[in-house]
Amino acid sequence: MKPILLIVCLITGIHAPAWGAEPISIPNWMVLGPFLAAPRDGGIDHLLDFGGEKRIVPSKDQLFYSPLTPNGTLQWREIKGQTEEITLKHERIDWDSIYERFGSIGLLNVSYAYSEVKVERDTRALVWSKKVPVFVLNGKGYLGEPYSKTFNHTPILLRQGVNRILLKVAGKLDHSFTFRMTPLQEQAVLLDDFTVPDLLATQLVQDILIGVAFLNTTENWLDNLSIATGATHAFKASSTPVRPVAPFSVVKVPIQLVANKNVTLSSDNKSHSLQVQLFRSEDELARKPVNLSVKSTKEARKITFLSEIDNSVQYFSVFHPTKHDPSKQYPVIFSLHGAGVEAEWMSDQYSSKEWAFLVFPTNRRPFGSDWQDWGRLDFLEVMEQVKQRYNVDQERFYLTGHSMGGQGVWHIGLHYPSLFAAIAPLAGWTNFQIYSPFTFQKSRMLTDPNLLLSRQRAMLDSNNLYFLPNAQHLPIIVTHGEKDKVVPPTHPRLYQEILNQLGFKVLYREIAGKPHWWREPLVKGKGADVVENDEIMQFLKRQRLQRFPKTLKVRLYDLTVNDQYYWVKVLKQTQVMRDTTVEANVDGNSIVLETKNIDALEINADRQLIDFDNITVVWNGGSHKFDLKTGQRRLKLAREGKSLANAKSANSLKSVFFSPFVIVYGTRGTKQTTDDLLHGARLIAAKFWRVANGRTRILRDVDVDETIIRDFNLVLLGSGQSNALTNRILGRLPMTVGKGQLQFQGRTHTGDKAIVLLHPNPLNPDKLIALFAGTTPRSELLSLYFLPLYSGSSTPDYIIFNDSVRKYVWGGVEDAGFFSNQWTIE
Repeated sequence: MKPILLIVCLITGIHAPAWGAEPISIPNWMVLGPFLAAPRDGGIDHLLDFGGEKRIVPSKDQLFYSPLTPNGTLQWREIKGQTEEITLKHERIDWDSIYERFGSIGLLNVSYAYSEVKVERDTRALVWSKKVPVFVLNGKGYLGEPYSKTFNHTPILLRQGVNRILLKVAGKLDHSFTFRMTPLQEQAVLLDDFTVPDLLATQLVQDILIGVAFLNTTENWLDNLSIATGATHAFKASSTPVRPVAPFSVVKVPIQLVANKNVTLSSDNKSHSLQVQLFRSEDELARKPVNLSVKSTKEARKITFLSEIDNSVQYFSVFHPTKHDPSKQYPVIFSLHGAGVEAEWMSDQYSSKEWAFLVFPTNRRPFGSDWQDWGRLDFLEVMEQVKQRYNVDQERFYLTGHSMGGQGVWHIGLHYPSLFAAIAPLAGWTNFQIYSPFTFQKSRMLTDPNLLLSRQRAMLDSNNLYFLPNAQHLPIIVTHGEKDKVVPPTHPRLYQEILNQLGFKVLYREIAGKPHWWREPLVKGKGADVVENDEIMQFLKRQRLQRFPKTLKVRLYDLTVNDQYYWVKVLKQTQVMRDTTVEANVDGNSIVLETKNIDALEINADRQLIDFDNITVVWNGGSHKFDLKTGQRRLKLAREGKSLANAKSANSLKSVFFSPFVIVYGTRGTKQTTDDLLHGARLIAAKFWRVANGRTRILRDVDVDETIIRDFNLVLLGSGQSNALTNRILGRLPMTVGKGQLQFQGRTHTGDKAIVLLHPNPLNPDKLIALFAGTTPRSELLSLYFLPLYSGSSTPDYIIFNDSVRKYVWGGVEDAGFFSNQWTIE
């Protein structure tokens, strides 16, 4: 069997066809699969015996192994004549038997599709795909589109001659996918990924923020860029400078539009059109219209804001109370959407309330990060926006959400119970391990248990069941359909069982005959019964936050997620990322504390908690007396011999991406090494944009100045011999790397070894670095393997690994762990 070769005859002339030209259709593929897969073990390269995903050229002589197939073997086969949605039908697989034994997780599998395209000359193109998480072109990996969204395009360069294309597709049972390459001549393309607010009819138009995404589709840096919007009836013309953009990379830019004075929009206008243009100096590179919806005050509307996480534009939707009186304080119901939709869709499932605001954050993307990590931080930012913009009663904040959003209710509610008067999870799942079991993970099968402990510690904050003790003073109403096949009712029943074992009350509603989602019977207004049934709303309306309960039991783990529960704040753990508990009781003028794994804490001795000026704090048997007549009622305590300072500011590698960061790639190595590191930088930027609607910058090592060091976390790509900035700080890090060896914690690792390291920046300890490096150029590329840009990621502070991660994932890890409060090895 010879590899399939498609010859593309391009239009003659200097330039490739213009954007909008006919896509290059690939009707014939060689396919291979299915291979067994497991959640969060997706980096396995099943083709390593024949060169791996980046080098393989298929042949009928190649024999592969898979537990899913008869006799456990696989070979390449050919499919022809499919040009739109390609279907991979896996014959002779006994899916029924696998399902009966292992459930739906046993149906998860990976397959490959390979083809070749020959072009007459170098040709730039855009790839548009569906259900293709990653693809490889001529030995380089690229991000595709794992779902079916339409805004994601990937710029590529087809080289003159034969180009090898390998797609990696994943899912359950058989697969279908779409993959198109469209030649283009434009230097840049504006994407259909605008983040925009809605405008209000009959009210004065206000200044607004919008987010505009575009691609540099060339092999060169684009500089002297600006984004312009034309003048309209509502807004002045604008021009926003854009910093240089790296070759073949994506960037999303915040744009402020200034409103014209004393302008209102008629209620007859349902939209307001803007023209967005991208310029390089005086030359227009791209233009695209964008429409802003015009809403009435009775409708939910989108509001944009500038995120402090990454200086990007994000949005939330809000229903004002009917007959809203700005002088009156209102409760707020926050509702979290499920997977695949956004805040705007979620708001359409509700009707406005007379007694409360309805607010809908958006997790940054429809799938985003499962309301964890950037989704959790997005929620907290939206909450702050609500407090700043509206007159709200902070003792009557309620949290609800459906499906993925229901899980988000548990996750956020249990980490921040003192923010909410009550929570109402709907069809919510428990944790990743139960919702998508890790049954077939090579990591679990083939890794030293001591190393796996570091992985478990890094992802424990995502285990909602572990934090159920924090629901002591949190009223809960749970709703779930009895016939839910998406999130089986086993999940809420497990929550109910453990909560009752803890002695906590929960109102449990399992609705007979109902599936995952239902609208009937409709409540008053347009809302869906599953989310705003009157019993749910009335339950929430009755609750008020207990800000100063006299008894307190809390469990915490990662202080960088949350360190404050009601009136107790944990300032420092004895051991970071270890089980930490607080039991507190107020009796007369005494506060009695029993804690585990705490070196220092703070008590808010507000008079609502303890109305005495002379109080005694008994902490783990030791007595501390305080005279509060001076009015200072916040008490800080530390264990004997321990200080209040030096609490660690970040845990786990993902922390570097939780505040503004830039990606710095090395230029000291060979041209090939520099090109490879730049490609790695592009992948990080594209992933952050795709997953988190995020904003970052790519910089060369020689372009990092003191302003960058002052203002940003740094993601450093390359060791000292390839990255000048890494070389500048390497002597002040707890490791050395390069020239074929890596030294860390008194141990020398030789050969091809990669390291990922989180650490305070030696040039500015208030900021973080994440170093991705290796002993050789090959291992420097490998260092991105554990990039933690997904929810529930399991990369600790440092991890050292070899190439066998491509077979066994964590089975290829040689060392991993966390630093102490003083950033020394535990």
